[in-house]
Amino acid sequence: MLALDRYSSVADATFVSMLLSSSFHIRVIVTAPTDSKVISVLGETAARQMQHVWVSRSLKNPSRGIDGG
Repeated sequence: MLALDRYSSVADATFVSMLLSSSFHIRVIVTAPTDSKVISVLGETAARQMQHVWVSRSLKNPSRGIDGG
């Protein structure tokens, strides 16, 4: 799991390449506030390889509950 936030800086290209390499047979879960943050930290090539799953804002804040209330 790699959690990116608005303060995350550019990741080392070798690290990203190894992280996403199919030779290790792992799946990486990346959380980020926006697509553009993933692109700026991991690079456009890495971002294009990923499957994107959108989470509603109410689910991002468990204190508000699933229905957002």
